[in-house]
Amino acid sequence: MWLAEHGWRVTAFDGAAAAIEILHNRAAQRSLHVDIRVVNLEKANLENGEYRIGPAQWDLVVIAYYLQRDLFEPAKRGVKPGGLLLAIVHIPESDEQPTRYSLAPGELRRYFDGWEILHSYEGKPADAAHRRAVAEIVARRPIESL
Repeated sequence: MWLAEHGWRVTAFDGAAAAIEILHNRAAQRSLHVDIRVVNLEKANLENGEYRIGPAQWDLVVIAYYLQRDLFEPAKRGVKPGGLLLAIVHIPESDEQPTRYSLAPGELRRYFDGWEILHSYEGKPADAAHRRAVAEIVARRPIESL
């Protein structure tokens, strides 16, 4: 919502139909245009490769509280040179091992070798809605990469 309110053209993907409905309703209340797609429906299934991220297509890609390891490379290719990728994923608590749904400490940053790291954090989230530890990164794609 914040991006759309500040003049960004936004395409949103989410696997939760309830989240999509909330976003759609909030955007309509504010007369904002947001292209909304539900990941687990035929329109845009990221896990099955049914939705392809085009090369150098986006100024900003946000992957928030969703982990699909093989999505990082196509998402990175989808960012325009000089554009940003922001990712927030869960990491295990100190007494846990990484799972399919969490990255090992330091793993997120390794996906962005060669990119300018503007923000990197691992630990307790600032967002009260998420209680589990997170890894966050904001990385800028090099201008000369394609």
